[in-house]
Amino acid sequence: MTEQDTATTSPESGDSEPRRGFLVKFATIVVGGLAGLIPLAAGLRVFFFPITSPKKRGEFVRVTSLAALPTDGSPQRFPVIKDQTDAFNRFPEEPVGMVYLRLTSQEPTEVVAFQAVCPHLGCMVDFVAKKNHFSCPCHESFFEVDGERINPKTCPAPRSLDTLDVDADRLAQGEVWVDFKKFRTGTPEKIAK
Repeated sequence: MTEQDTATTSPESGDSEPRRGFLVKFATIVVGGLAGLIPLAAGLRVFFFPITSPKKRGEFVRVTSLAALPTDGSPQRFPVIKDQTDAFNRFPEEPVGMVYLRLTSQEPTEVVAFQAVCPHLGCMVDFVAKKNHFSCPCHESFFEVDGERINPKTCPAPRSLDTLDVDADRLAQGEVWVDFKKFRTGTPEKIAK
């Protein structure tokens, strides 16, 4: 027997080699598993982003300049255009709706904004300048220039036109920014979607 053979078969080193190999393999599995959890967690976050991200409720959007509004107080329809994002994509400057803006006072400057959707079933309302009122072409709901229903007892719309908040600070700077929201149709209460 050589000296090398006796070293590998000695009682002191015989048990430690398999244990050492087991501990190295076990530590490798644990460290590898922990290192793999980080990308896995990041991947799950990206995959479930639409579910876990907070939903934005109405936000102020620039609609037009104050100079674009008729000074006689008649309502004017404007498109609402803003950046849209879904779970993974961004769509710049997409049309998301329409509003009517009406200059109600010049000193101090006051603007009223109405959602251009009829609260009955969601049709787009028109402003009929000859009759000075809003008209829904779908089911003949009619609204005064201030958005109130004409003859509420017979009007199919369950409520008046939905008003939207206008940013007074930006209005003072000559721009009209509206807190654009969409509301449920067919209900007497104004409930944001």
